[in-house]
Amino acid sequence: MSVVLMEYTKPNLYRTGSLRLTPGLNEVHKETWDEVKENPYVKKMVADGVILLKDYKGKTIPKAPSAIAKENNNPVKQAPAFEGYVLEDMSIKDAKKMVIEMLDFVTLQKWEGLEKRKEILKAIAAQKKAVLPAKKDDDNE
Repeated sequence: MSVVLMEYTKPNLYRTGSLRLTPGLNEVHKETWDEVKENPYVKKMVADGVILLKDYKGKTIPKAPSAIAKENNNPVKQAPAFEGYVLEDMSIKDAKKMVIEMLDFVTLQKWEGLEKRKEILKAIAAQKKAVLPAKKDDDNE
């Protein structure tokens, strides 16, 4: 299953059909995008630059071994599949740009588990801190 990378430029959440976009970069399953891309309102949002389709030179992982095992009714237990963009084939500059634009904490965690370059790991850690809301201390209120 492949994904389409897109940026939603408004500050609110957007939902139509099975498409759900948060502000910033979003990884959307290709099947979901194919389902909604002909919607007149979605077409207008793309034409107006509200939804920006991204073309990064990262590779995608179509199916992980755990997904294949599940399809074959094999009871092998593995970590959940990561289907989406990985940063390892990108230059440091492009990977850092993509990390800075990503506002989805779960995707940042997935990238963190796959990335080996220290500079990118630092950028991911900083972005994770920026994405998570500040923790309030309930005792001092």
